[in-house]
Amino acid sequence: MTRNRSLPRCAWLCFGLFLWLPTCCLGSSGAGCPDPASEESASEPAEMAYQATWPAHLRATSASFTPSADTSCLNEMIDPDFPAAGPKLAALLHHPDWHFRLAAAQALDYVVDPSMAPHLLGLLDDPRDVRLHWIAAEALGRLGSPVAVPRLQQLAESHWYPPVRQSARWALNNIRHPETLVSEREHLSKRGIDPWLQIGLGVQRCEHPLLARVSEDPDLLSFPTDQDQLQSLSYEVMIRSFVAEFETTIELETGPTHFIPEQRVPRHVARQRPHGALRASDGWLLWGGRRYDRDELVYREPNGKQQTISNDEVQNLYRLGEQIIAVVNFRSHLGTFGMLRRLDRDPADGWRISNWRALPSSVIDSELVETGELLLELREGGSILVAADGSMRMMPCADELAPSRQTVDRGDR
Repeated sequence: MTRNRSLPRCAWLCFGLFLWLPTCCLGSSGAGCPDPASEESASEPAEMAYQATWPAHLRATSASFTPSADTSCLNEMIDPDFPAAGPKLAALLHHPDWHFRLAAAQALDYVVDPSMAPHLLGLLDDPRDVRLHWIAAEALGRLGSPVAVPRLQQLAESHWYPPVRQSARWALNNIRHPETLVSEREHLSKRGIDPWLQIGLGVQRCEHPLLARVSEDPDLLSFPTDQDQLQSLSYEVMIRSFVAEFETTIELETGPTHFIPEQRVPRHVARQRPHGALRASDGWLLWGGRRYDRDELVYREPNGKQQTISNDEVQNLYRLGEQIIAVVNFRSHLGTFGMLRRLDRDPADGWRISNWRALPSSVIDSELVETGELLLELREGGSILVAADGSMRMMPCADELAPSRQTVDRGDR
């Protein structure tokens, strides 16, 4: 059966121009776009991933592509079957920046190239990013590749995350019944611009967990409970210029300065009280931030010397087994999503932070539970547990038993 694989004229506008054209000047040679193979191009991860990946996809799928003079619509018809598209995107699946990997996997969902099946199957064996499992399973279903059936069957039966099981079942049904597969046009209209942000929609958080939460780590300080101790651990930050929202007085190098609403406050050095602190080695890991400026994660030595580790929006730090794990939310115009990042200390270079596990959604709360696992309450995506080895599962929940109990009660009455 032949499927219509051509996308509507404005489809790639929705995917491409909205995300990358405002900040990436495209020509037929791609001049001015970041090199997706370079780690330097990932300085603004989510935005840069799309800036790099979608233009690469467009250039691959249309040798004569140039942006329309009228940016309200894309004049060229983009053919997702162009043979160069798949290999170019497959190379990005191994990019060191996880945002590039995710954007490339999403793009492959629209490039119906059967030779991409082995690359997509490889994503299913990567335990670090559950979002890739969800996207890859669906893309394999759209490819209709029989070689994917055994692995998809495993996912459908035993993957820890319900949306991935559902995606695998959907893929298996499409492989077995290809006549049910929708066209790319309909697929695009249903998925929208950022489908990977939809992975956790509809998964409810557990209201009555079956595992008890443990008491706080004695080496962990949090606001407002430990505000006096946190104040003593304040650290120095450079505040970027901002517009005052209300009347305030700020300590500048020239002394206390009064500002009124709508007046611009210049760039200046200030002392920041951390939102939280975790004792580590002979010092403290501190995190904090301000509503009008970026956050920071800092290590402060006993002598007051400090190292800025990252500008992540840290929700909390935990000792998980022998590791120190930061619960982080990333915000961009693409949305907000969560990540677990691991902290390691190098004797020569100090503290470093790296991605450890990607999350289906942003985190609204987190705590350790009696099993030693880390409980994460997601904004869209349920309540999940993470073990010290990185394995994940859903929180066992008494809520699942509630309907049957209610039925018995109604019968008794």
